[in-house]
Amino acid sequence: MDQAEVTNSDDIDLRPKRRRIVRIVLFVLLGLLLYGGWWLKNESARQQALIDAQKAREGGDFSDVELTGDHPLDQILPIVDGLIEDATAQIVDYTATLERTELIGDKLVGPQTMAVKVRHDSGKNTQNSSPFSVYVRFNSPKSLQGREVIWVEGANDGRMIVHEVGLLGFKRHVVKPDSLIAMFGSRYPVTDTGVIVLLQKLANIGRKDRSERSKDDVDVEIIDGVSSVGVQCKRFRLIHHEKAHEFDFHIAEVDLDMVRKIPVRYAAFGWPGESGEPVLIEEYKYSDVEINVGLGDLDFDPDNPAYQFPE
Repeated sequence: MDQAEVTNSDDIDLRPKRRRIVRIVLFVLLGLLLYGGWWLKNESARQQALIDAQKAREGGDFSDVELTGDHPLDQILPIVDGLIEDATAQIVDYTATLERTELIGDKLVGPQTMAVKVRHDSGKNTQNSSPFSVYVRFNSPKSLQGREVIWVEGANDGRMIVHEVGLLGFKRHVVKPDSLIAMFGSRYPVTDTGVIVLLQKLANIGRKDRSERSKDDVDVEIIDGVSSVGVQCKRFRLIHHEKAHEFDFHIAEVDLDMVRKIPVRYAAFGWPGESGEPVLIEEYKYSDVEINVGLGDLDFDPDNPAYQFPE
């Protein structure tokens, strides 16, 4: 048998192996495509449910709701209004550590910790105005450590700049804050970050309840001397007795640092599960808060040498 015949024989013997390898690769690719489609469908449904939940809890303008003093919420809404007024007037910017725990689908995710910098809108249409700006750097868990996000109102066509970790960390990603990718693993977009935004949302939720719920359906508890994230706080607890819609919470708690006049913790709980205890839906804690530290444009610039954004 000459050399050519041996070579042809070897090629024939290898063909079935090559076909098997090709089939395996095709099956793997098909599986990945199917999984990707399933994931996109489920993640889209989850995010749509969150949008529906937010509309159900906060939808509408209830700023003109009259407080007559005969409803449990009438005792706390003026306090929140005063805190918003004071914070808006006095807080220019701040840095903090944010710890969040959120129910994503049916899984409680967290706590995740991140360093945040927030600069509030200093006044539109003025020569020296600065827009609402947010910088976030994830410190934990390890799978997200080093992830960075910057969003500046009115810049980049309303998109945020993201430094992802892992395989996606080779470039800067510019995405809408409420896009599918940006919202993955989160209940709210980065535009909802900050203590003043939180106060504003609480005020609207409270007025919505004041407008739509009877006084017998709501209980309000005010607890003094609560230690929260290392500071003494006044805790406001709102209890719903009847579930108004599928996205309704049973209990909401806000811990207010009355010295600095800011919320340092917010938590919402759903109706009791099998254990008989209310189920945590979301919790946010702001610690190490430093107010009016003089944040500038560089703090919200991905080219800041202190940051790790790719070129």
